[in-house]
Amino acid sequence: FLGKENRLDLLEIASEGPPKPTGVSIALAGRPSEMAWEGNTLLAVVSTGDSYAFQAWDVSDVRKPRPIGSLAGVEQLFDVDGRRAYVSRREDPGKDVTYLIPDITRPNETVKVEGFYVTHGVKGAGELAYVLWTPVPTAKNKPTITALDVSGKGSPYVVGETEGPYASRGALAGDRLYLWGDAWGLSILDMSDSSHPRLLSEPLRGSGSVSVSTMDIDDSVAFLVDGT
Repeated sequence: FLGKENRLDLLEIASEGPPKPTGVSIALAGRPSEMAWEGNTLLAVVSTGDSYAFQAWDVSDVRKPRPIGSLAGVEQLFDVDGRRAYVSRREDPGKDVTYLIPDITRPNETVKVEGFYVTHGVKGAGELAYVLWTPVPTAKNKPTITALDVSGKGSPYVVGETEGPYASRGALAGDRLYLWGDAWGLSILDMSDSSHPRLLSEPLRGSGSVSVSTMDIDDSVAFLVDGT
C-alpha cells in the first residue's frame, strides 16, 4: 500500500519492473503520515488538519480491505511488534501520552504507559518494550532508556533502566538496541539482561547534525533515512 493524499493505494510488486497500480484504494478523511502492515492488519495514522486518528483495516483479502477500528488523537505510531502497537496520543494541549495497544485488531482497547515526561520512541521486543525518553529537564536528569514488562493485562511495569545518550530513533537486532540522536549520532546498548541495560559504545558522530526520520537494522548494517 502506498500512502497518498486522502487515500491508500494498493500496488502489485513483481520480480521485475516497477510496481503496478491495482485499482484498489482505501479512502481516508485526511493525509496518512505513518503506516505499518503486520500480518493481515494494515495500520495508518491519518492527519486531518489539527486532528489525528489511528486506523486499522483487515487486509486478509488485500483487494477488499475492511475497516476494523480506530482511535482518535493518535499523532505518532512508535512501533508495531506482533499484535502489539505503541502510539503517542494527544490528551491535553501540549501533553502527549504513550499508549500500548495490546491487539492491533482492536485499536480502541488501550493501556496507558505512564511515568514518562517526554517520550521520543518505543521499541517492542515480545513481552518487553524499551522506552526512549527524557525526564523533567534539570541539571541532574539525563536521557533514559527504560525496559518495561508488557506481558500482563495490567499496566506495564519497569524491569530495568539506564541513562543513555539522547535518542530520537531506535532499532532492535537480537539483544542489541541501536539508538540515533540527530546531534549525537549512533549508540549501541546490550539488552541481553533487560534489568541492567548496558551501553556498549559512545555515540558515533558524523559530520554535523543529521535529522533521521526512519531507522532499521539488517544483520550488521544500519539503514538511516535522512528526514531533512
